[in-house]
Amino acid sequence: MKFKAKKKFGQNFLIDNNIINKIIEATTNNGVDNIIEVGPGLGALTKYLLDKNLYAYEIDTEAYDYLLKNFPEKSKNILNKDFLEVDIVDDTHKFFGNEPFNVVSNVPYYITSPIIFKFLESDLKNLKTMTFMVQKEVGDRIIAKPNNKQYGNLSVICQFFCDIEKVTNVSRNCFRPAPDVDSIVIKMTMNKKFDVKDVKNLQKFVRGCFAMKRKTLYNNLRSFGIQQEKIKDMFAALNINPQIRGEQLELDYFWKIYRFFYENN
Repeated sequence: MKFKAKKKFGQNFLIDNNIINKIIEATTNNGVDNIIEVGPGLGALTKYLLDKNLYAYEIDTEAYDYLLKNFPEKSKNILNKDFLEVDIVDDTHKFFGNEPFNVVSNVPYYITSPIIFKFLESDLKNLKTMTFMVQKEVGDRIIAKPNNKQYGNLSVICQFFCDIEKVTNVSRNCFRPAPDVDSIVIKMTMNKKFDVKDVKNLQKFVRGCFAMKRKTLYNNLRSFGIQQEKIKDMFAALNINPQIRGEQLELDYFWKIYRFFYENN
């Protein structure tokens, strides 16, 4: 079956076995056999996960038919659905019950953040790790630390929930067709460092802190609608320099600031 990549689905098929092996190793090295794959495409990763309890979401009907033909033993576990439209909490409960599971995906670049945030917002108690192939620029932002120009709301939000590591850089030449940019594989291991009860509210708050990167945190909080006196009280209570910018602030301090306003409002 001849298959042509579709731009509307952001399809770039991974063809480098060395990179594939690194992704599979990162996905399976914690001993968890329950796997969710988002966007399997032509099954470059899928074929190495057939011995696992694998469920895969594929939006493209043609790719779905290809997967059914090539992996008939997993035909009931390959779903022709738009991942962003499914109830992932309900689905994972049906698939795995309360057992732990991992996620893997060669993420279409244009929906990287929505896919990651869907998992984070769903507060899946048994989700252990997520291994993603993403555009290098986006991966570098997710991993970035304070005092780095790439450090921003995406870094902070992801790091609130996950310990994040780079698995490997990936050249654009590892795909067919080759994309216009290089990629990176990152592994996100869920942690319980912060007791976040309202993920969307936290996201809104962090984005407000970075709304205008050239402004101080004080001015961004003012623009975000927080009263001036409350901001001054916060800086004094937490002993934070009022002239600090969001990109200079450690993760622990974002949490302290968020808690200060959350508890006082």
